[in-house]
Amino acid sequence: MVFAAGCTHKEIAPPAAARVQPAACPATAPVLAYHRVSPKITNQMTVTPALFREHMRYLARHGFSTISIDQWCNAVERGAPLPARPVIITFDDGWKDQIVYAAPILREFGFLATFYIYPTVIGSPLQLSWDDVRALAAQGHAIGSHSLSHTERLNRPYAFEDQARYERRLMREVYDSKREIEANISRPVVHFCYPYGYYNTAVMESLERAGYRTAVTVNPQVNSSATPLMTLGRRIVGPAMRDAELAEYLERLPLPVATAVPGDGMICTDRAGRVRVSLSPQGAHLVDARLKLSFRWVDSTWDPRGRTISYALPQPLEPGAYTAELHAWDARSNHYVYAWLFQQDAAARGASVAASSSRRPQ
Repeated sequence: MVFAAGCTHKEIAPPAAARVQPAACPATAPVLAYHRVSPKITNQMTVTPALFREHMRYLARHGFSTISIDQWCNAVERGAPLPARPVIITFDDGWKDQIVYAAPILREFGFLATFYIYPTVIGSPLQLSWDDVRALAAQGHAIGSHSLSHTERLNRPYAFEDQARYERRLMREVYDSKREIEANISRPVVHFCYPYGYYNTAVMESLERAGYRTAVTVNPQVNSSATPLMTLGRRIVGPAMRDAELAEYLERLPLPVATAVPGDGMICTDRAGRVRVSLSPQGAHLVDARLKLSFRWVDSTWDPRGRTISYALPQPLEPGAYTAELHAWDARSNHYVYAWLFQQDAAARGASVAASSSRRPQ
């Protein structure tokens, strides 16, 4: 899996004041998304075994306990208890090095993870075999679907497809991957990972009809009980992530949002000219907020009294998927994040957005 165009690992530095955990904070679940764990760095989503062990050591030393996505669902839906500091670890794409290097390190720390695979590459060179997948499941790890073929067009048709043909392909990607994995591991598969992080409301509805319980994105937020189970946030982990950057993500807090326009999973067919978010009135008192669009800071306008943030697009968006992130801070320097994805349809064409800003919270 890869990022949407324009993604960067560089994250904002929190304000300098010391962090203080709010007195009343609901249970949250950060999710870490790994891909390759290999001595050789092959891309921006490969970490070395030494770095992976460093991350696991950090989690253990700071009191984090891994939970499964099923445990998170049970806590959200039925109030089942969770450990004091839960964290979810995931792996994408079914690389062979995940069982060679990552699994032994997980076992060393007593941690469990979820492995998202897509059947068309299982058994290929450098990929897991079905025996490997069954071995991971036998060790207590969860196995999820990453679609049938890791298509980059799960959320929209190819140019040669009409709507009916696209819908048939979507069903194959969603249903057939589930059935094939279940047939090979003899266990239910109820968790999905969106290829490339792309989704929309139609894809989510297809997953629900197919019997999936959750789906994970690459929206870099931590999850709360208010986070929809079909759009759970995750933080992609790359070769440059050290303890400080890991801690910054783990300490983020959910940002309660009343409305977002365009909305999460929305397909926009008009030439949308503005991104606007209204925060829940019950949230923390915030002193600053900033907006990212497709992983770049933009010149947004923050209204603390109205608890809204908006950004007027200088030009219409090109067709494609866009990740938006709202970052906010309270007076005690706690960092809140809400992240979502919307899709600009090909019916509304225009020049690419010029989304740039050098401003950073101080």
